[in-house]
Amino acid sequence: MRSLRRIPLLVVLAATVVLIGVVSSLNAAVIPSSLPSALTSSVAIESTALYCTGLTSAKYGAVGHVTLINTTSQTRDVVVDVSSDKGLKWTTHFTIPRYSSRTVNPGNEVAGDSFGMTALISGGGVVGLSSTSAQGAVAPCISTGEKTWYAAGFDTRVGSDAALNIYNPTATPAVMNVTTYSPSGFSAPPPFQGLSVGPHAQIRLDLGTQVVAMANVGVRVNVLRGVVDVVGVQRSGPRVSFNTGAEQEVTDVQLPRVTTANSALAQVLISNPGAVAATVRLRVTLAPYKVNPLVATIGAFSTGVIAITPNPTIPAAGYASVHLTSNQPVSVALATGVASGTSLSSVGVTSKSYVIDDVYGHGYDASALTNVSTRRLTVVATFLRGAGQAPVSRSATLQGDTTQGFQSLFGQSLKGVNVILRSSQPSLQVTLTLPTKPTGTILIEALDGR
Repeated sequence: MRSLRRIPLLVVLAATVVLIGVVSSLNAAVIPSSLPSALTSSVAIESTALYCTGLTSAKYGAVGHVTLINTTSQTRDVVVDVSSDKGLKWTTHFTIPRYSSRTVNPGNEVAGDSFGMTALISGGGVVGLSSTSAQGAVAPCISTGEKTWYAAGFDTRVGSDAALNIYNPTATPAVMNVTTYSPSGFSAPPPFQGLSVGPHAQIRLDLGTQVVAMANVGVRVNVLRGVVDVVGVQRSGPRVSFNTGAEQEVTDVQLPRVTTANSALAQVLISNPGAVAATVRLRVTLAPYKVNPLVATIGAFSTGVIAITPNPTIPAAGYASVHLTSNQPVSVALATGVASGTSLSSVGVTSKSYVIDDVYGHGYDASALTNVSTRRLTVVATFLRGAGQAPVSRSATLQGDTTQGFQSLFGQSLKGVNVILRSSQPSLQVTLTLPTKPTGTILIEALDGR
């Protein structure tokens, strides 16, 4: 089970930041030198902070906006600070009515090729996400910075572009080392060592400048001083996707909805940052068919791939459930798409609470809830119906080691609604795919709503 991006998915935390006086009197936001750490959905906490990155200029394809969602019954005052990789900054403030949302488009406010944003909020219960105008990628905002970050699956070959958007939301410089792993082994490019990101600053780290024309590149970011927010941006043909990575490696991951549709591509991409070879096993469930386990050995400091679709041993029959286990800690991503381009997705997030937003207004083709534990879960879905309307809650039971669709559990689709999910244990996993042809080629990350 991977550690949440504090995360993902967006969380709301007890903070040390205090918004001073009336928000409209502020000329610039004040960002704490150390990040708050306690996360909560409580609406009673004094203030919270969210940190968002991933969006780029049109040059790199991830053009879009940040959406802030107020899940509470009270109006929230928000101060927003935006930084670009050109060193430019912009500040604004606004209010978000209860059960409503506001958007910010960083690329419209400051010049640059990548953007980081801090939102200081007077109270709890607000979550955020970056989404692209091309309607193909979502990166949750986080509420605590990252000291270590792992990701797999980047592609720097011709026709592709891979980069890390790195945002330092604190008042002190952050210093880090970035190492890479590929089929040819380990690399610690000198320009990526001792890398410094200034206070409240944003950088774009182009992986292709140091790892040239390489498929399936794994990355480890080790922050030596300070903390950062990292989101990988992958362009593959016409597709642009976010890889939000994880704070630790995994040995056991569930992928409950992996497409097997004709003309689709689906690959499990694995990075082994350790000094011992990893044996990785995939158990594929695709009723009514029986599929033999898929096994691969990933060398030390290397990467590998296991194809799900197309695969001559796996029929084209909708969504398969894939369970990955490894005898050594690894980093995992899922690549889905078509021959002209693929999208990267982080995998394995589990939590006790999520916010699901129909960010693109089309609903979801698959909306699966998975209980990764052996214990039965009680899950409560609270439907936010907009400003001025009280939310409606429904509850359902999810047995251990099972996956069920959202609509089958709660009798309603996710089109056009925002939903808060809360489970009785932190073993709930949410999988969302956008409506696409072929089916299931774009996955969207749900927001961790703690």
